[in-house]
Amino acid sequence: MEVFAPIFLGDPRVAWISDSANKMPFRDAPLERALGVTLDAATMLPDVVLVDLDPPGRAGEVLLVFVEVVASDGPVTEQRQRALLELIAASPRAYQPEHAAFVTAYMDRGADPARRTMPALAWRSFAWFVSEPDKLVQMHDGSTAARKLAALL
Repeated sequence: MEVFAPIFLGDPRVAWISDSANKMPFRDAPLERALGVTLDAATMLPDVVLVDLDPPGRAGEVLLVFVEVVASDGPVTEQRQRALLELIAASPRAYQPEHAAFVTAYMDRGADPARRTMPALAWRSFAWFVSEPDKLVQMHDGSTAARKLAALL
């Protein structure tokens, strides 16, 4: 995440990191309170929750970035994405889907974990590869009205 966040986020902060070796996750409690979202291991939280406090082109907003590292668990699936969207929508700030981004992180796109789990990735999510740190794969679902290929370039 030390590589991903500065490349793709405007003003990144770490709100949550879960480590299977350490039963107590890192959490930034003051940031969590400011966001109005309870980050609890009992929910379907991914390995990392980042917050972009100044997302480019979105003045005055925040972007919650949910990152799953496939080495430790499965990718961000449709079911997980829905659960996380419900979690943030139920917060006092009632976040909308456009306030969230979902990233599945892999070591390399040619490696078995990526080949095996890419078909399960949620639409409206991203895949990022450590081996190609400045690249991002978008799972575009066509939900934005009249988005043609040229608009995605």
